[in-house]
Amino acid sequence: MTMYDDREIHCPKLGGQVTFGYCRREGGDIPCPRIIYCWHPFLPVEEYLKERLSSDQWDRCFGRQPQGRIERIFETVERLKKSP
Repeated sequence: MTMYDDREIHCPKLGGQVTFGYCRREGGDIPCPRIIYCWHPFLPVEEYLKERLSSDQWDRCFGRQPQGRIERIFETVERLKKSP
């Protein structure tokens, strides 16, 4: 799938264009939690990830409910309040 790393789509999370390569590595050793939703119309991404990710990586990435926009805003505000 690395041959698709340069393909771009609009990212609903970031609001701009991103590459598949970015989505694959967004969380360091795990992909963006939205990668399946965003890329499934174009690539067999779920099958690829099931073959590549360990069960721990899969659970860290997809085992929890993704945060909504409001939750991310509140989390950012709290983090900024605590920073010097």
